[in-house]
Amino acid sequence: DDFSLSSIPLEKWREVGSVLSRCKNLGLIWLSSQPLEEEILIALFQADGPYDFPLWGVLLDGNRVFGTRGMQVVLPFLKNRTELEVLKLGSCELGNDGARYLSEALDHVRIKELLVENNSLDIEGISLILSSGNAKYLEHLDISGNTFGLA
Repeated sequence: DDFSLSSIPLEKWREVGSVLSRCKNLGLIWLSSQPLEEEILIALFQADGPYDFPLWGVLLDGNRVFGTRGMQVVLPFLKNRTELEVLKLGSCELGNDGARYLSEALDHVRIKELLVENNSLDIEGISLILSSGNAKYLEHLDISGNTFGLA
C-alpha cells in the first residue's frame, strides 16, 4: 500500500505541530513532495508555542496543493525565522499571488538559498521576490521552469 502524509488524521498533525513548537535544537524541516493541505500546514506552522529553535532550512518543495493559500499560512512562521538560510518552495503552485506573500516573508529573513522553480511565476512574481529586503543576501536562486509571462 502507498503511504501518504495526507492520510494521517488532522488531530495527529496538531500533536506534531505542538511538539514541533517546543523543539529546542531543530535546524531543518523537510516535508518535500507531500500533499500538505491548508489544515495540515496550520497544524504544523501555527501551533500554540514559541517555535524557539535555530532553524536554518525549510524544504516544502514538490507540494502541488500548497499554492497561494499555503504561502499565506506559513507566512507568520517564516517572518519570525530570522536565522533561516534555505527555503525550498519549488513546484508548489505559488503563482504571482503566492510570490507576494513570499516577498513579505523575505523582508524579515536572510535567505541565502531560495528555490522557487516551476511555480508559474512570470516577470511580476519574480520581480516581487527579488525586490524584497532579502535579495542582497541571496547566493543561490533557482527560478527555472517558470513561465516568465511567455506561456
